[in-house]
Amino acid sequence: MSGGGDNRSVTARDITGSSAVTGDHNTVTTTMKQVALPPADTVDVKAELAALRELLAELKGVPDRGKLDRAIEDAVEETAQAPAGQGRGRRCGRTRGQICEIGG
Repeated sequence: MSGGGDNRSVTARDITGSSAVTGDHNTVTTTMKQVALPPADTVDVKAELAALRELLAELKGVPDRGKLDRAIEDAVEETAQAPAGQGRGRRCGRTRGQICEIGG
């Protein structure tokens, strides 16, 4: 974390396996579990999204709940538009921790 005052920015190269918390005198307990990811072409995206939706439904009264719900709905729409068995054109190489842009 840089400096003090109102700047709460976090600058890091690799925080894999870490928890980054900003604020004054915050205490956080995290539990992490590393798992091996299956090959992308074997993942049932619609089933995984449905499971994620169920888990997120348990979060009651979170700030910006409407944004969360809309993001899930957008993801559902995107999976409905993708032809079966296609990833809709991944635009990056698959590297650890990298976020890929998916789109058509």
